[in-house]
Amino acid sequence: MDPLDSRKQHLLTLIIEEYRVTATAVSSGVLAEKYDLEISPATIRNIMASLEEEGYIFQPHTSAGRIPTEKGYCAYLSALEPHRLNTTEKKSLHRTLTDGADSEASIKNAAKEIAQLSQEAVFVSLGNAHTYYTGLSNIFAKPEFRNHALVCSISGLLDQLDSIIERIVISAPHEPTVTLGSRCAFGENCATILYRYHFGDYDGIVGILGPVRMNYRYNMALAQEAYEKMNA
Repeated sequence: MDPLDSRKQHLLTLIIEEYRVTATAVSSGVLAEKYDLEISPATIRNIMASLEEEGYIFQPHTSAGRIPTEKGYCAYLSALEPHRLNTTEKKSLHRTLTDGADSEASIKNAAKEIAQLSQEAVFVSLGNAHTYYTGLSNIFAKPEFRNHALVCSISGLLDQLDSIIERIVISAPHEPTVTLGSRCAFGENCATILYRYHFGDYDGIVGILGPVRMNYRYNMALAQEAYEKMNA
């Protein structure tokens, strides 16, 4: 994928960040009103039209704003600037990961903390033993998952989580990596941030699971912090 020029990349980033917060299609008018872009509304419309023509955003229905496509998210992620967790967030995560006698409890507590901080679901494989997941209420509360059929589909996949992990563990990345949309094992409406860990007596993978609209900057920083602590 060829990199976008700076103006297109900036506008695509704003569209994705705005859509992440509102879960509604983003119009040129909203961008002109909310952000000091130093370009005219007509120029914003022209850039959005070009982004749409190139497949980075699309119009879900007539007279609506635009929402990002999978290609748009990939371009956004390729230019993603790193986020740093604050001291409180780091401490709350580190407290769960004390390598004591009960490593399994520490890993589960870490999963709960990651779910709480990210407001997404988190799953973790505990070696060959079993898979643990938490935070489902976080993702089912999001607008994308108000569709009953989609909730049933995700729930069904979670019931098969052990077999899904068996399939993805071979190709799971070592460091935190995003898989989204058509490449996500949980369906085109979802995204995961996966990484491998070795903690205490356990080796496995950790995944943050949410909608494609998830907060990648924050969640990647969270996954990176947990990855470094769990593999220290």
